[in-house]
Amino acid sequence: MCIFKFITHNKSEDLIENFDPLCVDMESASVAYAYYINNIPCIVIRSASDNADEYGSENFENNIERAALNSISLVEGVIGKLGLIKK
Repeated sequence: MCIFKFITHNKSEDLIENFDPLCVDMESASVAYAYYINNIPCIVIRSASDNADEYGSENFENNIERAALNSISLVEGVIGKLGLIKK
């Protein structure tokens, strides 16, 4: 699902109630949109490191390394499936 809009706290409650998303990503929207309007395929890979709540900073510090490793693993898997790396 892709929505090009800024997500406020009130909007996040609506999104959760109506769509039950696992996460919301606003930062990648401009990059994805630039690729979209130029008809260029694009994959954005992100790992969530926190819940963007009152414990966000603490969760970020505790989870950043695992989130980075998850991203690396996913990128390696995608590259492998696309046959871009010979093993």
